[in-house]
Amino acid sequence: MAKKSARKKTKSAAAASKKKTVKKAAAKKKTAAKKTVKKKAVKKKAASPARLKKAAKKTAAKKTTAKKTAKKAPASKKTVKKAAVKPAAASKPARPTPAKPAESPAARFNPPPPAPVEPLDAPPLTEAQLRKVKTGLSRKDLVEFRQLLLERRAEILGDVASMEEARSGGSGGDLSHMPLHMADVGSDAYEQEFTLGLMESERKLLREIDDALGRIARKTYGVCIESGNPIPRERLEIKPWAKYTIEVVRERERRGL
Repeated sequence: MAKKSARKKTKSAAAASKKKTVKKAAAKKKTAAKKTVKKKAVKKKAASPARLKKAAKKTAAKKTTAKKTAKKAPASKKTVKKAAVKPAAASKPARPTPAKPAESPAARFNPPPPAPVEPLDAPPLTEAQLRKVKTGLSRKDLVEFRQLLLERRAEILGDVASMEEARSGGSGGDLSHMPLHMADVGSDAYEQEFTLGLMESERKLLREIDDALGRIARKTYGVCIESGNPIPRERLEIKPWAKYTIEVVRERERRGL
């Protein structure tokens, strides 16, 4: 009988333990089911359009406030350090300006002559190089200088012709014009030599005028053929056949050319 009662007790204890485990499992299932239901409800609420709109407005407001704060933010430490390193401009002492020497009245009316330009030791300039130099002379100016040269050429030709007539005597061999005294003979020889010199200088000037007319035709007029610099208009008005600048002329005279 004792054995039977012990068996009954063990059976009842096992059944009670089974019931407890079953109850615990059921309670766990209920709690898990409740949690899942709560999560689904939260998700549904978060996914609602009203909530989404509110979230978008909040993010936009956060961005605008971030931009404003970035604009109002003070300068970085590096810029502050650079500004601190630069010394103030006002701290530098001002340098005294040297006083200009008083100009004498003689220097005002008699300025020093320009420095002479050394002639080029290189080979003479070509016509293509001379054409590239800008002289500042217009077509009208070239026409005026050409007319001056032609007039001067006609005058020289008339003077040379008259001197040749005077030299030849123009008397057709009349002996009444022959000198009777030695002094007259000497004066006649001097006059002949003088007229010959004048004729030679006039012929040389005639060649220079023809050369100037050729330079006008070749479009190289008004340019120094040695230095390549433009000849000033004032010099051309006085001497239209000039082919050198005044500086080059002085240098050539100094060298005996």
